[in-house]
Amino acid sequence: MNLLEIENLSFAYENLRRKSPNYVLNNINLHIKEGENVGLIGENGAGKSTFLKILTGLLDMQEGKVQLSSLELKKENLRKIRTEIGYVFQDSDSQLFMSTVYEDVAFAPRNYGKDESGVQEAVTSALRQVHMEDKKDRQIYRLSGGEKKLAAIATVLAVGTRLMLLDEPSAALDPKNRRNLIRILNELPCAKLIASHDLDFVYDTCQRVILLSGGEIAADGDAEKILTDRELLEGHGLELPLSFSRERGYMGLGTENSHRFFENRNCEYFPCHKEAGVLNCMFCYCPLYLKEKCPGIPSYIEKNGRRIKDCSNCTFPHQPENYDTIIRILKE
Repeated sequence: MNLLEIENLSFAYENLRRKSPNYVLNNINLHIKEGENVGLIGENGAGKSTFLKILTGLLDMQEGKVQLSSLELKKENLRKIRTEIGYVFQDSDSQLFMSTVYEDVAFAPRNYGKDESGVQEAVTSALRQVHMEDKKDRQIYRLSGGEKKLAAIATVLAVGTRLMLLDEPSAALDPKNRRNLIRILNELPCAKLIASHDLDFVYDTCQRVILLSGGEIAADGDAEKILTDRELLEGHGLELPLSFSRERGYMGLGTENSHRFFENRNCEYFPCHKEAGVLNCMFCYCPLYLKEKCPGIPSYIEKNGRRIKDCSNCTFPHQPENYDTIIRILKE
């Protein structure tokens, strides 16, 4: 079932309309299903942030039709629509303005007329979903950047959001908080539209990707298919995610690129990679399976680091904190 349907949406800022007929968004048609996670990518100026602001009514829609379930995006429906669509700003400090986490998360439910027992229930549920129950009385200024981002997400969850819009959610987060945010977003059942330049983050959180270019949809489809299409991305001002770039050694199962990294560096163990067709782990070679296969891998991991995911060929926990153990096993 489609949660959001958009037909022929076009938008131009007033100063641009006087000088040129070019639109920031031009004839956008798309839909988002219940519970679907969609990445919105594109170079600077592609129209991503403008698109998100239109969906929440922060910018007036000029042409086209936007419908959320049975509600059409119109001024008279905005109050109801904003309980269905939640917007998480790139800068969390722009979204958090009360003294404590509890008061910030409680603000919207109170504003929509819930009694205090209903407010408490909504806040408790929202904070539980972002794993911040123990910080409900924490003052906002004492939160880390990652905690502020989670508190901002909780503010939109507290009103029962069905579609969450996130603008550059991983910006300025350290690796630990970034991983934690990915985990929490993947746990949330609501649909999500994530606008980001962090294509690795998009890959980790979205099954579908929409590529905006020049205000139009240049591609819409499977996340892995789009994010591994070098020609498509570079043709629209982007680059492959680090996880798939040659410099990081793209280890796609059964692909030519999975071996080219070693071949181009005159790796004498290149044939062993080609033979290792049982590997299903996209971003690492299973150390227990390959420790006898290629002694060249440990030095590569040690020098460059890797983004590690679970590997179906062994039970070894492939997490960043286990890099040293992985290297030790490979060197044994």
